[in-house]
Amino acid sequence: MKTELIKIHSPLAINISNLQNKIMQAQASTKLMLMLPSEKTDLATQIWAIAKMKLSLRSENQNEDMAQIVILTDDLELFGNLTKDEIMIGLKMGLNGEFLNKDQQVFFNSSNFVQWIRKYIERKQVELAELAKLPKMETIKPVPSDQELKMMAINNANGHADLMVKMGKDFKWIAGGLYQLYDYLVKFGLYECPELDKNRIKLKNYIPSLSEIELDATYKSAYYKEFIQSMVNMDVRFDQNGQLF
Repeated sequence: MKTELIKIHSPLAINISNLQNKIMQAQASTKLMLMLPSEKTDLATQIWAIAKMKLSLRSENQNEDMAQIVILTDDLELFGNLTKDEIMIGLKMGLNGEFLNKDQQVFFNSSNFVQWIRKYIERKQVELAELAKLPKMETIKPVPSDQELKMMAINNANGHADLMVKMGKDFKWIAGGLYQLYDYLVKFGLYECPELDKNRIKLKNYIPSLSEIELDATYKSAYYKEFIQSMVNMDVRFDQNGQLF
C-alpha cells in the first residue's frame, strides 16, 4: 500500500535549540494511550531504574521495587497524550534538578515524578510557542499506512488478550485510549460490536453527567473490553491477516 505523505511546516533547523529539537523528535513516537499495558509497565520499570542509578538509591527488597513500578505505571495514565520519549525528557530534566530552585535537592517519588512531567508539559508549550515564531519551511513527513495501523490494531488486541490470560484475576484495565483501539477494529473490518450488545452495554455504562462525546468514548471502550474478554473466553487470536483463529 502506498504510504500517504502530508505536508507539515517545521522551523529552520539552524534556529532550533537542543531542547526544542528533542521535543519535536520525541513527539513523533507512539503516545502512551496507544501503548499496551505491558509496555507501560516496562516504561515504569525503566523510569525507576534510571532514578535509582541517577540518585544512587537502594531498594530494601523486591517488593518495594514492584510497588514503586505499580505506582509509576498508574502515574503514566495521567499523561496519555505524551509519548514515551517525552516522558523520558521530563524525567531526566527532573533528575537534573531543572525544575527546582538552586537551594533545593532532587528527591524522587511518585508525587515529584508527576510534578516533573507536568512542568515538562508547561516547558514544552513555551518551547513550541517560540518555535511557532521562527521562519518556516515546508517538509514532507510520512504518516502510518493503513496496513501499519491495521497491524497495530491486531497487535494491541492480541496483546491485551494475552495479558488478561497471564494476569488472571489481577488483570486491570489501566490503558487509556481504548475507544480509539475499538475504532481501528471497526475501520479495518476486524470487529464491530453487534447492535443488541451495543444497546445492552450502553444501558450498563450510561453516566448522565457525561457529554455525548465522553459517552461515545465510554461506550466504545466498553465494546473493546468485552471483545477482548470474548477472545480470551474462546481462546482465539488474530493472525497477521486479521482473521481469528
